[in-house]
Amino acid sequence: MARSIHFSFFISHGDEKLIAAVREGRKKEFEAFHHEEDTPDPQAETTYNRSKLNWNSLNENKHQLMLNFYTALIKLRKSLTVLATLNRNQLKVDVFKEQNCLILQRWEGRQEVRCVMNFSPQQQVLPMPNGLEYELQLNSAAIEWGGTNNHPLVFIENNITISPESILIFTSSNV
Repeated sequence: MARSIHFSFFISHGDEKLIAAVREGRKKEFEAFHHEEDTPDPQAETTYNRSKLNWNSLNENKHQLMLNFYTALIKLRKSLTVLATLNRNQLKVDVFKEQNCLILQRWEGRQEVRCVMNFSPQQQVLPMPNGLEYELQLNSAAIEWGGTNNHPLVFIENNITISPESILIFTSSNV
């Protein structure tokens, strides 16, 4: 569900020393970007209640859309061996700092997944060698996920254009 409020860390401990230590730790974590009074008390019941999911919100389109998106991601992860096999020796990450983008590659046997991620608010062009060998599995900017991208992806001279703040997930069995 697309939450309109943030999820807060909460605990339910009986040991007062542990409770105090957790409260202090949370305050230290938040001090760089929150006022002390804004730090939710992890032991407070109100913090827990504020963080509970409201399943009735699934009646709203944006929440149903987000649930469907996460369901698709989970289905993709379960269906691809390469995403279930977490081996650092079969992982490559290319960082494009100036563009605020990443390309993550994982492979297992002949299967490869390539995730092209754009964290910037602008459309970006990134290198995608042999792009035509890949099959698009998910485009978070597609209309079906609430985005505005309804045109097919175009590879030009081993480059791909990615929408702002989005992810493209490709697979290939030609590794």
